[in-house]
Amino acid sequence: MATRLDSGKTKRKYEVLIGAKTDGHSGLQIALTMSKAGYRVTLVAPPGISLTQSSHVDRLIPVLGTDESLVVRLCEEFEKGNYDRCLIADESLLTVVLKMAMADARYAILLPSRKSPKEQSMLLSKFDFALMAKDMGLPFPEFEICGTLQQVIEVAERFGYPVVLKAEHGYGGSMVRVARNDDDIQVIWQQIGAGNQLLVQRYVDGEIGSSAVFMEHGKLRTWVSFVHPLQWPTKLSPSVNVKFCEPEELESIITSLGERTGFDGICGLDWLLDKSTGRVVVLEFNPRPTATHVMGSHVGADFASALRSMNEGQEIYQRPGEPKRPKPVALFPQAVYCAISARKPLLALSALRSVPWGDPGIVLASLRRILTHFFPEKLRQPLRQWRTARYLKSTSQVAHIQETR
Repeated sequence: MATRLDSGKTKRKYEVLIGAKTDGHSGLQIALTMSKAGYRVTLVAPPGISLTQSSHVDRLIPVLGTDESLVVRLCEEFEKGNYDRCLIADESLLTVVLKMAMADARYAILLPSRKSPKEQSMLLSKFDFALMAKDMGLPFPEFEICGTLQQVIEVAERFGYPVVLKAEHGYGGSMVRVARNDDDIQVIWQQIGAGNQLLVQRYVDGEIGSSAVFMEHGKLRTWVSFVHPLQWPTKLSPSVNVKFCEPEELESIITSLGERTGFDGICGLDWLLDKSTGRVVVLEFNPRPTATHVMGSHVGADFASALRSMNEGQEIYQRPGEPKRPKPVALFPQAVYCAISARKPLLALSALRSVPWGDPGIVLASLRRILTHFFPEKLRQPLRQWRTARYLKSTSQVAHIQETR
């Protein structure tokens, strides 16, 4: 979250410029959060993505064309407008901003840290973050960055299967795989590694967790943490539900990461609880708002309140407390997608607790996408499977007739 103006103690409404380009779940409620914090929201985004339907977007600047044209328009607006902050809502757009900032320093004002664009690569590159975590002495799985398929296989055999394989960039687990043998590596290399490097990481058995974090230029202001009992559609995908969990060592880990990165805004940290030791193992840094940041209010870590207090010049530090309801909380709309796919209607009903009723525009946009895109596709799947089975059966019968002639 780039900052232009110093926080003051005036009562005026603040201005935030948000850039977004994808329809991921992580940034859906960021306009609501910023509005609660006292910001007027201007959004620069392609028309049609769900965030443009938010009831808390005061001004929409639609941009058609390339990702680069979106960044150019975002920069122009931030330079000429009286904005207090610029916030990039998704990693894919932030990757484009960083690339352009490395070529032209003009675009560095859009980045979420005051550090140089080259230094900020650690926020987006899984390779650079792993190297930084190692340099900081953080609890991080043993890893090696490999440039050839043979190197990947050799390192995997040295670590012992299974191993985790990661491309340098990727979002929502899209470029992360688990390999259980050499054959898996061959397939994964073709999927995400061919022509590039892969990070081979020793597999650590444990429960996946994450923290949503608010930092002010590297200073930790508030955070909330969870373990993830269920992910969908794979174990490396976004979470369907979360359970509040605050391991003791997380506070110092997040504090040290803030000091090192200088990050400003809402971000996330992925980690797991090592099954053998019960200790936190750091996995990845997410330099954009996470879907779970809105859950902080349940444990006294209210991100909107922290932002508002900071704007009013108050020194804020909200340590999360104990949850009133220790049971897992289903996340909207991810739990609804999972419920439809798994035919579990009760799971969809359980997501009512996390529906952002304060932003009816986002609720309607999410439901519209489910009803017009996802649900019809799931209804067509059995029909396709039936047609495929029928076709295979008919071709098998034809082959049998030909053999008997």
